[in-house]
Amino acid sequence: MAESTADSIRAQNAQMDEELNQLAEALRQLKVLYDRYFMGLDRIPPLKARDQLERAVRDSKLAKSHKTGVKFRFRNLRQSLLTNASRWDRIMRLIEEGKFKRERNALQGMGVRPSDDDESLRASPLERGGGTQAPAEDPTRKVFETWQAAQSQLGKNSNVDYDKFREKLERQKNEQISKHGWKDVDYSVRVKDGKVALIARPVKEGG
Repeated sequence: MAESTADSIRAQNAQMDEELNQLAEALRQLKVLYDRYFMGLDRIPPLKARDQLERAVRDSKLAKSHKTGVKFRFRNLRQSLLTNASRWDRIMRLIEEGKFKRERNALQGMGVRPSDDDESLRASPLERGGGTQAPAEDPTRKVFETWQAAQSQLGKNSNVDYDKFREKLERQKNEQISKHGWKDVDYSVRVKDGKVALIARPVKEGG
């Protein structure tokens, strides 16, 4: 009986360790995917992968584990995800505002070191050199492309073209400016619980 109980405890511990390792690996891969997107190597941001990881962390029971070591590792992982998510959202806003150009050395220009987990993220000496600056992209077009990419990642096909999307977004923007008295409105795309949403954010004075 005692041996059976010990075996059960060992199996539970192994299962918790495996879940922690899987979550840590998912976070590592997500960091690489975001770095690849910000550096212009991938066309669309990894919104679906992020939603899946955030949901897995949110639904995990590891935070309630009786093992102090497990709770400590899980809380560190969760905090790391929150910190990285804040940085990803900040850079996404800069992209949508036309203030961040996705290219190989873009993250280095912000004082951020890209992940070393993917050889393709490492720029060659030639690529580290300067280049001509491209014109700033249309923020609304960028939101539309990100929204389309998120829909595609979720396996949803949308017949909405850019003009219709822009008109609808402009109406929503005018309504929110009138309702809240905002100077202007920026939009970002988020995937949460398998759904794509547009998140409105007021533009600060002078920003």
